[in-house]
Amino acid sequence: MKVSVIVLSYNSAATIGRALDSVLSQRCDFDWEIIVGDDGSTDATCEIVEKYARGASGVRFRMLFSKKNRGVQANYFDCLEAAAGEYIADCAADDSWVGDTRLKSFVDALDSCPEASMAFSNWTTVDAISGERRECFPAVTRDVERYEMLVPLLAGQSRPAMHLSACVYRKSSLMNDYSLHRDDLYRNKEYGCEDFQILMSLTCAGKGIYLPESTLDYSIGGNTITSQHDAARAARFALCTLKLRLKLAARHGLIAHPSVAESLARQYHYALSEAVAGFDESLLLEAKSLWRSVPGKPLRTLLLRLLLFLPGGSGIVRGLKNILVSSMF
Repeated sequence: MKVSVIVLSYNSAATIGRALDSVLSQRCDFDWEIIVGDDGSTDATCEIVEKYARGASGVRFRMLFSKKNRGVQANYFDCLEAAAGEYIADCAADDSWVGDTRLKSFVDALDSCPEASMAFSNWTTVDAISGERRECFPAVTRDVERYEMLVPLLAGQSRPAMHLSACVYRKSSLMNDYSLHRDDLYRNKEYGCEDFQILMSLTCAGKGIYLPESTLDYSIGGNTITSQHDAARAARFALCTLKLRLKLAARHGLIAHPSVAESLARQYHYALSEAVAGFDESLLLEAKSLWRSVPGKPLRTLLLRLLLFLPGGSGIVRGLKNILVSSMF
């Protein structure tokens, strides 16, 4: 099997058809499969997927449906472990691929360079509410050497260095590290995401090939996995990813790198500010527990923490929150 395409869904009845249409439109001259991993949907998502499976031709179509919601990590990595393909691609149920030769372009690029662990491209964000579109670019817009993306990945924040769904990668380039750190890193619910650790592993495993085009329409806002409906949710996601980035920065000896340290400090300040705005004591305590782990905290974060733990401090901080957060940017 040449390629396995992972499609993740959860209560995606409104968008899963669009995602599957974009995947099934691919013109492929190789054996490939689609694996739909549904994470316990309670709407009509599974029925829609089953209808597509009955009508699919020229591709192996597999369905991995969970009876309960377990989170994106378990869903993704169950699909990955089941994948028979040499190469792995993915598409979330609220996103869609661009063009009908998209998959073949990635496969051709990887076939041409055995030393490459992945091929990557631009992507376009699409606002689920307004429909506004904006093309986004990787931190490095050329082919990259092994290890070259470590610092850009760790230092990225408001602008991701890469987007996993705008990549195709060799399964063999990932699976050694995955087998060693399956439960403590990749499936660890404490980190709340699956893509960052994959990209970090891939950039350590080999070269990356850049395709100078947008190959993904990435939905933001609405009911997407990382949408931030409220401050507490934003803080929780920021703290989860911060813990992951701290772990990986330490693992690669980059926690004191100026760009990485600055990015970690900015994310910490954001998470702490949103925890305050969300009036969530458990998140504040979690943020406090990370205080000594985050390098190079600026004066605004020191002030935020000082105000927070004064008598009546949380009320003071709420009043100053907009000023403090705006100072981040």
